[in-house]
Amino acid sequence: VFMNGNPLTVPQFEKQIRTSLSDKTREEDRIVGVKCKPDVAYAHWMNVSAAIEQAGGIVTLVREERINVQ
Repeated sequence: VFMNGNPLTVPQFEKQIRTSLSDKTREEDRIVGVKCKPDVAYAHWMNVSAAIEQAGGIVTLVREERINVQ
């Protein structure tokens, strides 16, 4: 798991996301973008998403789109 570019274990991420969201009261400040590689296991994605929600965050998916310009 990476958070703000820093690699973390899932337990470290759970602690850090709780800390980061603890003082956020506005809904728009609690939105957390999740981006993952296509080969990420569903169970791992769910664990990370659950940690965000349990910390009070709102999960949103970040999609990467590629456009070929000719």
